[in-house]
This record gives sequence, C-alpha cells and structure tokens, in this order.
Amino acid sequence: MDQQIEKEVQSLINTLGFLENGVYYQEPDCFQNVRDLIRHLRRDDRYFSVRRLCNSHNIVKSDLVPIMKSGSTSDELFDASLRLAVNLCQPTLTIFENKIPDDASEWKIYYEIENYLNRTLVAFTDPEIFVQFARKMNKYFDKDWEERQEKERLLVERILVLLRCVFSIGVEGIATSDPSSSDNSIKSRIIAGFFTSGIEKIFAKLAGDSLENEFSPYILAILALIFKNLDPKAIAYEGEADLQQKSKEEFEKEQSNAIQAIKLEEEKQRKANRRNFLSGSVVVKGMNALNTKRDFVMTSSLLTQNNLPPIAVLSRRKKPYVPPKNRRIDDSYTSENFTQGLQELSPSLMISIKKFCLNLLLEGKYNRLIKANRDL
Repeated sequence: MDQQIEKEVQSLINTLGFLENGVYYQEPDCFQNVRDLIRHLRRDDRYFSVRRLCNSHNIVKSDLVPIMKSGSTSDELFDASLRLAVNLCQPTLTIFENKIPDDASEWKIYYEIENYLNRTLVAFTDPEIFVQFARKMNKYFDKDWEERQEKERLLVERILVLLRCVFSIGVEGIATSDPSSSDNSIKSRIIAGFFTSGIEKIFAKLAGDSLENEFSPYILAILALIFKNLDPKAIAYEGEADLQQKSKEEFEKEQSNAIQAIKLEEEKQRKANRRNFLSGSVVVKGMNALNTKRDFVMTSSLLTQNNLPPIAVLSRRKKPYVPPKNRRIDDSYTSENFTQGLQELSPSLMISIKKFCLNLLLEGKYNRLIKANRDL
C-alpha cells in the first residue's frame, strides 16, 4: 500500500469517533469519513491492504456497530455504516473470488483476514444491534406498497446481507482452525440475540407472504447457516419430558441388548474353540455333496448357531459383500456432529427456536419459502 493512502486511511479511522460508558460520540465529519473509507475499499489493491488495515483496528466492533446502535444516528450515517460493515464482513473466500489461494503469500493474507473476521464476531453479541435491525425492517414492511421507497428496500436488503455474512463466519469457506470454546460461546450469544430481537418473527411473516419473494433467498440462506450447527433432535425434544424419558429408556435398553450380545459372542467364541470332531456330524437330507453319489455331511456344531437351518448357516459363512468406497454411505454427519464444538443453548432459547420451527412447518410457510426460491 502507498504510504500516503495508508496515512489517509489511518486518519479516517481515528477520526470516526469514540465509545465511552456505552455511548458513542461521533466526530463532526464522521459521515464523510465513513464514505471515504467505502471509497478506499472500492479501490483496494490485490493485497487487500485497506481491508486488512480496517479490520486490524476492528472498526466494526469499536465504531460501526455502536454507530448503528445509537438512537441519535441519522438515517444517512446508519446506511453508510451498514454499507461499510457489509463490505468488511464479507466471507474471505468471496473476497478471493471463490478461488483457493495459490502461493504462500496469498495463504498468509487469507488466514489474516479470516482471523480478523473471527474477532469481528464479538461486535454482534449485543442483542441491541439485532433489535435495531428489527426496527428498521419493521418500519419498511409495515408500510403499504405505494409508500415504500427504493432506498428503504436497499437498506433492508443490506441488513439481510450483513446477517448472512455474520452467520457465515467460521461456517463457510476453508476451515482454518478448530473452533475454540470462546468462539462457540460467541456464536451461541449471536444466535440468542437473533431469536430474541424479533427478527425471527419478521422472517416467519416474510416466509408466508408470497408478495415478498424477493427476500426469500436471503431468509433461506440465513436460516440454513443458523441451523447448520444445531442438533435437530435436541430442538425437537426440548420441553418434552416424556420423550426425553422415553429416549433414556431406549438408551438403557440398547445398552442392555449390547451387553447381552457381547456375552453371546463370547460364549460362541468359546464353543468355536472346541475340537469339531467332539461334537459329531450329521447328514443333511435332500442335499448332495460335490460327489453326487455321496451324502452331504456337516458337523453338528454348525446347527446350533441361533437355531438357523443348515442352508442359512452355510450362507452366513460366505464372505460378506463389501461395497466400494465411492458407494458407501458417509456416516460422519451424524446427529452427534451437528453440535460439534458448539456450546449448548439455554432451554428457554431452545424452546423459542422450536416454536419458530413449528410456526414455519405447521403453517406451510417453509413449503412456500422453498417454492419461492425454486421459482426464482
């Protein structure tokens, strides 16, 4: 980066304002500085120097989110801050035009930007930012079609894009590292803020309204990212003690059956180690040996396997069919892996998520949402 541009960007970042005791104090030229940062990001070089400099200061957490949460922020400044936040929170793979880095220098930049994005997640743990987004969206959707303006529609669309970018951090793209417990706690708090702000009610309303199909792709993408790391079985059983007790009894029954099967297998192995000629042999009626003039003779110990007929016993002794690797079912994505590394949510939040899912499924809103995305 040119030193002159770096100094200019640095001065713009330092003159946005400051946060003190939960109140953000804007500088007189805050709005113009935000617009200048957007302009510099649009002219960024191939090394993403301006983006890395802005994210290194974490201006999304220290400046942009407090500006959007403030009640004294003008509509123009809110829109400009939202545009800048959307630009800085883009997935790293999108910045690289969905291409995997080629050399070591590009990989270094990729990891650096990805780490900056993980630091940005802390800014969205405050539920107030989601409440502010819900107010802006309700203000637009409560109006009649004749009263809606294009700039308000773009504002709602940018809010949805920002939500998608936030929930995609650490979920989409190339896995750079294993998620830590602190990152999982942050993601859980973000999900909690989303489902307690009222945005989920707006999503449910839009999913059931065929006149709002233009927002369906954003809604479906955001919900897919949210539920990607949640266990559907845990959500379905939340608040149902009888089902949980039934699940516990089934688990104990399975454990008992497994122990019994192990004992039977040990007994079978113990009997199999005996000398076969001690158990005698029998002649199988109706079956010829390889020599058709002789009878088919087999040891009687084979007849005692699970009380099966001789034909079934012989079939089980054959080599089992092993499917090729490319045709085997991948069992790595089990219900235990849905919540891998994700901190458990509170019971009240799980119940809220369950009510949201039931609202989508029982009223047919989910089917309308899928159909709207398929028709686009």
